[in-house]
Amino acid sequence: MSRSTRQNTVLTFTPGEGGDGDGGGDAGDGWSRVHGHGGGGGALSGTITVRLLHRDATETIRYVAATGAYEVTRETSRIGDSGGSREYEKSIAASSGVVASQRLTFHIVQDQSSVEFYVESSGRSYSMARYTADDHTRIRVSSDTPTRLTYEFNDIRDPHAASWAPMSSPMPFAVPSLSSSSSSFR
Repeated sequence: MSRSTRQNTVLTFTPGEGGDGDGGGDAGDGWSRVHGHGGGGGALSGTITVRLLHRDATETIRYVAATGAYEVTRETSRIGDSGGSREYEKSIAASSGVVASQRLTFHIVQDQSSVEFYVESSGRSYSMARYTADDHTRIRVSSDTPTRLTYEFNDIRDPHAASWAPMSSPMPFAVPSLSSSSSSFR
């Protein structure tokens, strides 16, 4: 999906059910699994990846649900110096402290110059500078296990205008399940 760069994005993940994670498959009608009426049960597992994409920059958050560990990477074409670019683009790993949860809520607050990411109930946040001239963000969310996603977007507006304009999703949807050969991190 594509949104304004000035955004407070709330992503809530819960376990999905078997198959390919899109609610399809050959068992049942698909509707109940996709729209949260079925029981995925258990704790979240696998890796959830959130990518914030711009014409000239990308920020990626990879979150390992079982351990609460996450890795943040970012890229930009706006730094011309190779040493500065290497420093900006290096990967940082941290822990949210939220382990094996049945429900996981990410908050991603962003504007054109920064991104703040935190996991609800963790008491911790991760902030980073961002270099982009793009005023829109394309958001891609994926998981390597069946996962349901509910989302909410809140535009951050001019301080002299209405400060928040909520725009919630009409219903949850399933994150596509991907085959992944990426290694896990601690």
